[in-house]
Amino acid sequence: MISFEYDHALLRPRIRPPVSKITNERPINIKGEVILLFGMLEGRGQISGKSVVYDPQSEQNPARFRSGGNKAARLGIVLNQAELQGLTGITDLKNGTLQLMRMERAYAIFVKQGAAGVYVGESGRWRQVPAYFSERVIPIGSGDIFSAAIALFWGKLGISAPAAADLASRCVADY
Repeated sequence: MISFEYDHALLRPRIRPPVSKITNERPINIKGEVILLFGMLEGRGQISGKSVVYDPQSEQNPARFRSGGNKAARLGIVLNQAELQGLTGITDLKNGTLQLMRMERAYAIFVKQGAAGVYVGESGRWRQVPAYFSERVIPIGSGDIFSAAIALFWGKLGISAPAAADLASRCVADY
């Protein structure tokens, strides 16, 4: 069993057992119209979907979506800047986003930047979407809320990437 222990919500968790000792399970086969896929320590998905939102969830060793034969007619990737750099080797935000779009044949990229908001790339256009004020900040799970909202607004309802990111940012503030 894998567990995550947090000394403080702003620190990285301790993962048990150590990542090097986690064995990969068989891939999970998923087909569907709209799929939200999170990166997993214990294996990979075999995904085939019309609209897929992928969140690698690993700054140390992010996996590429298409590396395992995954398929998406319309792919959106939600990640932070460290994951972007891990996937592309590029530190510059715009160049890294462009490279990831090419590498993964992604339709939209959503780069989470905490209090600075979200950098969104879609169809050759780039936009900074703000974060919204909240009385309390609960960082554990806020990225999952953001990705789920992107899957709903962008993936299922077909709202543009910048508008979906704006709505997702509002969902996180409400969370």
